[in-house]
Amino acid sequence: AARGQEFDSFGHVNTFHTTVLPFTRLIGGPMDYTPGIVEPNLKSWNPKHPKTFMSSTVSRQLALYVVMASPFQMAADLPEHYERNQDLFEFIREVPVDWSKSIYLSAEPGDHVLTARRGKGTDDWYVGCSVGEKPYVAKFGLGFLKRGVTYWAKLWADSADASWNGNPKGHVISERKVTADDAFEVPCVAGGGFALAIRTDGGFGRTGDDGQ
Repeated sequence: AARGQEFDSFGHVNTFHTTVLPFTRLIGGPMDYTPGIVEPNLKSWNPKHPKTFMSSTVSRQLALYVVMASPFQMAADLPEHYERNQDLFEFIREVPVDWSKSIYLSAEPGDHVLTARRGKGTDDWYVGCSVGEKPYVAKFGLGFLKRGVTYWAKLWADSADASWNGNPKGHVISERKVTADDAFEVPCVAGGGFALAIRTDGGFGRTGDDGQ
């Protein structure tokens, strides 16, 4: 077992917690962590809550579906919160729960974990990054993609003004075509991160590489 997402709402989880679990509990196999909180303002759940925000941005909440391997993932937030945040729920709805290949692109306990996984039975890839107490700029190439194939990538990342304890909902979404020769450079705030979907079908809501 490990301290799951509910402990964050109790105020007992540090911002670096999810950068340590892949080196400890997850070595033993998949785990239940209950990610996917899109309303991190705890006072909106309970006005008398002693803590204002969880120790995470919403972009990192999406990233945890990739960083924390589990064949039985949860959507741990309230249905009405997902209804109001469809741009975030889109990733949760589509991300696989079973993988055929996993690559740790970069990782340092307590600092960051950057993970890429290929969905089982597909050539679609997902990348997640969880960041600890200091900002981190994730720089990585896409050499793990199949050569000669054009993919559509969609990125959910921290906005420039995001912060886990001030503006945890600050996020930006961008899309672009990519190949195995491309690379990303994604700034992440402390307690933040990003989620990246790289799909062969043209991406969420798309039907082909031309994006139409």
